[in-house]
Amino acid sequence: MKARTHYLWFNTAKKQEIIDVTDEVAELSGLTPAMLVALGENEIKTMEDFAGCASDDLLGYTEMRDKERVYVPGALEGFEILADEVNEMIMSARVQVGWISQEDLIKPEESEGEEGEEGEEGEASEGTKDAEPAEKAPEA
Repeated sequence: MKARTHYLWFNTAKKQEIIDVTDEVAELSGLTPAMLVALGENEIKTMEDFAGCASDDLLGYTEMRDKERVYVPGALEGFEILADEVNEMIMSARVQVGWISQEDLIKPEESEGEEGEEGEEGEASEGTKDAEPAEKAPEA
């Protein structure tokens, strides 16, 4: 099967121009037309491009260069978007391209809450009776 790519036209400050962002990316929940322009300008144009991003790629991050902290802006720098929202979009893109399944996103049920409560009362839970103690960090 051959896939067709549709490109989107936007009116930007420069003039009407083509931003090679595919319809698949444009359909991701939470992205505005202005965000799509920013993604296209940062070479994030396909669902695979978007799925391959980390939240830092989209929101920005700080790194050390020559013993100096340098801020690296993300593709969606300046937009009011939370890291949780970005992470949800990235994971949704990864599901759509088939890198992961929807079941991979389901959090396991928390049965540890019950065990943790018993541990607080002084009783060891079954999962911790045979556990080895954690190693202490060497003192400096």
